[in-house]
Amino acid sequence: MMRTQIYLPEYEYKRLKDRAKVQDKTFAQVIRDLLRLGLSEEKRQRETKKPKASGAQYLLQMAKEAERLGFEGPRDMSTTVDEVIYGLKK
Repeated sequence: MMRTQIYLPEYEYKRLKDRAKVQDKTFAQVIRDLLRLGLSEEKRQRETKKPKASGAQYLLQMAKEAERLGFEGPRDMSTTVDEVIYGLKK
């Protein structure tokens, strides 16, 4: 084990001391237990989070979902892009 020193606000110190007394553990053991718990929870959350999709991946997912749902865009989109996207009239 490594020895270390930390500074705690008085209220946290008192809460940890009280917890150690109630659990019949040393102050250091209570801190180690809480650190392990916090670190394992952090790891669990990191592993269960979905990675964020890039902009291109997100657009591809949207296109696949639209295809699955049967949505269709205008057939002449390449020639009328300004009208369809921006509402401009020729």
